[in-house]
Amino acid sequence: PSLRSNTSSRDATMDATKPPVCTAELIMLAHARLPPNQRPPCSDMHLVWLLIGKELGDQLSKRRGVRLEGLGDIILTVDGIRLVKGGNLRGARPAHPLNLAAIAKSASARGVGSSAASRNGVAQCARAVISELMRLANRRRQASLSLRPVGSVVSRKARSETEEGVDLIVEDEFQCRTALAWDKNLQSTGQPFGSRVRGFRQDDRARSRATVAPPVYRGRGKAVLREEMTSVKAASLIRKRAHDRHGPDGLSIIARCLKSCSGSVVDATILKNALEDAGVASTPEERNTLIENDSSVRTVEKSLAFPNALSTERRMIIDEAWAELQQRHFEREKARQKGARRDGSGIEPGVVSLAVLKQRIDGDWHPAVQSGRADEEAVVTRLLAFLDIDETSCAECTRQQFRASLARLSASYNDDDAFDKAVKGCWKLEAATKPYVAPPRKQRPPPVIKVAWPPSVPDEEEEISTTMPIGRWDDEEDAYEGLESRVTMGMLEELRMLTYEPVCDATEFRRRLGGPPDVLGLEDLARRLRRRASSCDLAVSARKAARLSVVAVEFSNGDTSMRCDDFHTALQVLFGRDRDTILQTRRPLANAPSSSLRRALEGVDQNALMEADQFIELFDKAHIGCQARHVRAAVNRACRAAGLPQPRGALGERDWASPAAMLELCRGGPLNARRTLLVSRAYDLLTKRLGEPLTASKLAALLPGAPISAKPAPPARQAFLEAVGGARARVSMDTFRAVFEDLASGVEGDFAFAKLLANCWDVAPWPAAADAVEEDASFPSFDADDDGQRGLPEDRYFSTTGSRQ
Repeated sequence: PSLRSNTSSRDATMDATKPPVCTAELIMLAHARLPPNQRPPCSDMHLVWLLIGKELGDQLSKRRGVRLEGLGDIILTVDGIRLVKGGNLRGARPAHPLNLAAIAKSASARGVGSSAASRNGVAQCARAVISELMRLANRRRQASLSLRPVGSVVSRKARSETEEGVDLIVEDEFQCRTALAWDKNLQSTGQPFGSRVRGFRQDDRARSRATVAPPVYRGRGKAVLREEMTSVKAASLIRKRAHDRHGPDGLSIIARCLKSCSGSVVDATILKNALEDAGVASTPEERNTLIENDSSVRTVEKSLAFPNALSTERRMIIDEAWAELQQRHFEREKARQKGARRDGSGIEPGVVSLAVLKQRIDGDWHPAVQSGRADEEAVVTRLLAFLDIDETSCAECTRQQFRASLARLSASYNDDDAFDKAVKGCWKLEAATKPYVAPPRKQRPPPVIKVAWPPSVPDEEEEISTTMPIGRWDDEEDAYEGLESRVTMGMLEELRMLTYEPVCDATEFRRRLGGPPDVLGLEDLARRLRRRASSCDLAVSARKAARLSVVAVEFSNGDTSMRCDDFHTALQVLFGRDRDTILQTRRPLANAPSSSLRRALEGVDQNALMEADQFIELFDKAHIGCQARHVRAAVNRACRAAGLPQPRGALGERDWASPAAMLELCRGGPLNARRTLLVSRAYDLLTKRLGEPLTASKLAALLPGAPISAKPAPPARQAFLEAVGGARARVSMDTFRAVFEDLASGVEGDFAFAKLLANCWDVAPWPAAADAVEEDASFPSFDADDDGQRGLPEDRYFSTTGSRQ
């Protein structure tokens, strides 16, 4: 009962409604309280504070106390390290002021170029941060300020009027080190401090009483099978904790702390310190999984972010926001500068004044403000601090600074629309104030008024069409490269859902797009797609509809307009007339009647087709002894059931089937005509992008380094390098095609194969390869010499009526 009353009284003293303030937030709040003309970039202030902690640790290790103005003296006593306010403890050496010059020199060495790397700047930084901590302590807010390696200063309730409301918590390891230093100092023969008397053993001082709590013994107990921690899982756990603690800008705070804590390489200790500064909990297992051999700040940021954090769509959102803010900046400057040119050419391009940003920024969209866990002022302070503007020398934000801060914010969003909404809400942009309202359903048209004489038919206006196609144009080669990114492939999937599902004929397709005319221009198609989406209760923004229409026109081989029938035919070719009837064809032999074949194939995973040795080994272990014709009959039967063209296996009729020949049969033979076109298109795009010669290492660098969520998943880099013959090998068209021949049998449908290429290399090979190609016959004629192993004749009456005869 007494324990419960203690905890409840402690919680009553601190403000429990607000979350505790971490080191990074403290520094941002202190930065905002400085006068505008004395504000260095916030990241420089953060780094200087970390260097102050390091200097404090160095001085205490040399048994010298340090005086921190506004906080008190941190000194080494017989009972360990203590924070003393006013006066000195008996037997302790006096405290010295902070060595500002040494800290300023260290800051310059770490690349700080602003006024923070001067003696005055360091003193100002220390004053501002400590006074902010005291202010929060007086307002009963929980706050923790890191003083690494010594420990941290935390706010608490003052027990009396004269006592400050802060406490020093020293880390165990540092306490041990300084206690050892104290005891070593006792062995020196000189006189003790402040004493002219020597005891019997030449020294009347006590040994250090600084004790450290013994480590908690945790027995093994029952063996628990823990799920293996992967880097993706660790990143999602840390990302969720950062979001719960700070909101969407939690990863931005972690990135700021990482940049300040590390030089160039990030190890597990630096990551631990950075996450502590950001107030985000983590376990050693998670940190070790995230850190690779030589991780940089950038790689850790990328592994923590969502996979699509810097997609083309997100960059467009950020650039649109920048363009609108720049327009506001132009209008303000034209009004401010008398005699400014009308076109704004006298105004410096590429920057937006800080005054415009402060006028536009808003914190109401932030989840922490909406839930009442943080006040708007603190959130706005944080968002402005992420821009890292040195206000001592300039009052403008460059495009690079703006993009960097929003790119880090983008890392917390998995959904493009949510990020778009957040950016527009944060900067109060136009699209946020005018939400899209679906147009009302059209009423039935009034009946035609018949007159005695027919009116003259007006001439139809010819649609003005330019010959300039949409997509990527290479100015150097003067050649059209087409749309190329995996975003395009995703958009084709959305177009199918919007217009082609459920599968329909050309007439119904035309009706879904809104009826005549048959030829639709870009803007008209965008409007129709948006109307179609609203009738299906889907939300499609105007910008997204415009991009969908561009993809549709490119896809149906148009320039700036397209024919509905062409679009329908292309979708038919791409997605098949009845996708539901296509069976799973990942491993044709898995459906074979031979039980030994089926048993041998059960253990092979999806990517094993690239490793022929493992495959062959499985056949050998199963002791399959059958002739080639038996194998061919089994494969033919499986392909016939799946509606696939039959693989052409180069096996003699009476040969014994070797494992290698079985592997070839199971791969399904060479690529069909359409897939060959897709692979050659992707190879051409990659050659144009990477230049000659095309080496394996260049291609492997383009493959995603971490597993991505998009399916079908690309092969791992190591597997690809082994398949093409090592990192230095030159990759010819034939080698490139052979790799995808191995992967093709695991992919069902030509569109899924095109998505595989998009996921591997970030290209969109489909539109150029969507030309009609001659299909193989679905059911080719069978061998006359086939020995009839096609299964027993089926009793149709028995099989249709079940067990009742």
